[in-house]
Amino acid sequence: MNDSPISKVVQSLYHVTGCEPKPSRKGYMSICPAHDDHNPSLSITVGDEGQVLMHCHAGCATRDILASISLSMADLYPDDPGWNPSSHPNGSNRSDYATVEQAIQGIVPLIQEQHGSDWILAEKYCYRDSLGHEVSWVLRFQPPDRTDKTFRPIHRTGKGWQIGDPPGQWTLYNLPELQGASRVYLVEGEKAVEAMRSIGLVATTSAHGAKAASKTDWRPLAGKEVIRSPDNNDAGEKYVGDASAIITRLDPPATVKTIRLPDLPDGGDIVDYLDARECVEPDEIRAGIEAMADNAPLDSIPAPIEGDLAGIEFQPIPASQLGSGEQITWTWFGWLAPGYVTLLIGLWKAGKTTLAAHLLKAMAEGGDIGGIIRPARCLVVAEEGPGLWARRRNEIGIGDNVHFLIRHFKGRPSRAQWTKFVTQIAQLVSTNGYNVVIFDTWQSISPCHDENDAAVMMGALTPLHLITEAGAAVLLIHHPRKGEGDQGQASRGSGALPGFVDTIMELRRFDPQSADDNRRVLKGLSRFDETPSELVLELRKDGYHTIGSSADAKQHDRLAVITEILAESGKELDADQIREAWPKDGVPKPGERTLKADLKFGYECQRWHRLGQGVRSDPYRYAQFDSCTGQVLSAGIESEEDDVPF
Repeated sequence: MNDSPISKVVQSLYHVTGCEPKPSRKGYMSICPAHDDHNPSLSITVGDEGQVLMHCHAGCATRDILASISLSMADLYPDDPGWNPSSHPNGSNRSDYATVEQAIQGIVPLIQEQHGSDWILAEKYCYRDSLGHEVSWVLRFQPPDRTDKTFRPIHRTGKGWQIGDPPGQWTLYNLPELQGASRVYLVEGEKAVEAMRSIGLVATTSAHGAKAASKTDWRPLAGKEVIRSPDNNDAGEKYVGDASAIITRLDPPATVKTIRLPDLPDGGDIVDYLDARECVEPDEIRAGIEAMADNAPLDSIPAPIEGDLAGIEFQPIPASQLGSGEQITWTWFGWLAPGYVTLLIGLWKAGKTTLAAHLLKAMAEGGDIGGIIRPARCLVVAEEGPGLWARRRNEIGIGDNVHFLIRHFKGRPSRAQWTKFVTQIAQLVSTNGYNVVIFDTWQSISPCHDENDAAVMMGALTPLHLITEAGAAVLLIHHPRKGEGDQGQASRGSGALPGFVDTIMELRRFDPQSADDNRRVLKGLSRFDETPSELVLELRKDGYHTIGSSADAKQHDRLAVITEILAESGKELDADQIREAWPKDGVPKPGERTLKADLKFGYECQRWHRLGQGVRSDPYRYAQFDSCTGQVLSAGIESEEDDVPF
């Protein structure tokens, strides 16, 4: 019951295709169940977050592959309490329970089904509002030997209790005690908070620990002295670092110090510290910890409000305390991630908003457009009127996971209006749980009167950090400059814009001379290795499909011409004869080596048949191949298929 996602996918592929996926250097290669595949064309690998990544080299969409093996997008992800489907639109486990105990009774069978029948509820932790009312619980489950653990949250609704994260942000744990305290200890995990409380110290933490500091409302710590006590590992250092980045920007900011408890085991915390001192009185332990806090240097000192007294204080960070590299939780793999800004540039009427609309549709339940898309709640700040978006909603199928702010400003906003507006959006991200905020288009909404002025542009861009720090991804849709522009410099206006963002997406027509060509080239330039340098997407009736690179798309066009030449000939042709028959207009005639490579690829894909020995006296000859009968189509024999699958 606890198979990994890749094991589940591999087993399902074997069950459906009858061919066991073969191990490769990075994962597995398999027959693709979504098309007539005879040579393994489906690669299966594991991403950095444990999710399964699937790529069909014939262009099949991930959703079609999963449908063929009776799996869903959710089956590609590991069982992770930080990724809770009930916190997203169309999530599961949405039943209301009258009491907390009834909700627990509803969860226990699910835990035992996933992890084992001997798993039990070990601890439960209550989150309260400022008045002491119960608002949420975090439940800890584990086996009898305590070698593993998993967590499940529940939250109060108007009708009772639901399984899953509450809408918006979590309250801080132990909130009622924080209000009257001037000093608060910040630890990771509710168990650590209770250990601190057992010796008379006021402490707090946020739900879901090291992975989710941004999902909590930290404002009750404004103006307080916060003593960080990290777990003894990289994840612990990252958690208190993420929390510090938030609380030092509160109004007024918190003052931060750090203590590191001595002699902790790897991954240890205050619980281990107290266990090692069972014979020491709690008052003595508390006095020792408070002395550490008193003597700890300040991590940051907020500058005085008065201008003549204001100053900047620095606390350098040793390289060893920077923690591990950031683990990116991609909303749209390779392109869009919470906490970062992405810029999408494309020609007028070239499909920028159409691509965004299909992205919004995929975010309802998950999908794949040149990268796996997770379910997400989205806020679109739009220049276009509600009528056009209503039409897209009806034609494409955009759901209520998407909310709109339509033409919020009647004219260009002032800097003060813009900052207030962005601040309000950041608050909406926190209260409504938006994962993505889209500005369509940037120039029509921003306060920049002169988009070529770098200082003005930076003044408009900098407030966007409020949105990313609230936990959302930001997507800016923008027009290009005149002419093509160098890679990463195609956006109109100052270079401050592409320099500010984390990822650049440049959307271009695959064939600029053909208005009927629905293919688009998506070029990527990014701070992250996961971003593809180039992808070709094709818009079909059921949405966007990934073709591959530009080279793949051009080969696809050449294969179509070869198929047409063989069909019209009705006889066997060698490479030279095919080149002689190549049309003068349309797809350019390939060179000899390119054509031979295409012919070999088409033969291996069973697009046509090959005869001969491939020597000068008996060269390879090619003829149209009927995939249904297995016969070579010569003159007078026509295929019953309108199109041979690629």
